[in-house]
Amino acid sequence: MTGNDLATGIGRDRLREETAMRIGGSIFLIVLGAILTFAIHVQTRGFSVHTIGIILMIAGAAAAALTLVVWSQRAKTVIRRGPGGEITEVRPAPDYDESPRL
Repeated sequence: MTGNDLATGIGRDRLREETAMRIGGSIFLIVLGAILTFAIHVQTRGFSVHTIGIILMIAGAAAAALTLVVWSQRAKTVIRRGPGGEITEVRPAPDYDESPRL
């Protein structure tokens, strides 16, 4: 991702999509695990479908928690464009809500 991508907002949209995909994947694992645990009544030899469902729900919850922790602690930056659209400053922002919108 280049500085120009960040200045135009393309990078910001890509970050939102990546976060949504990670959370979406976690929710998918939780739902699939719940279906295997609570909705399917099958007796098998060698493995338990219910146990696999519980494992998937735990993995989905752990992945969702990890995604939230990682994305909440990532560096937030302020990007300022000078005359002509050149990037003049990129630095960590003290508070994301107070940073200027592009």
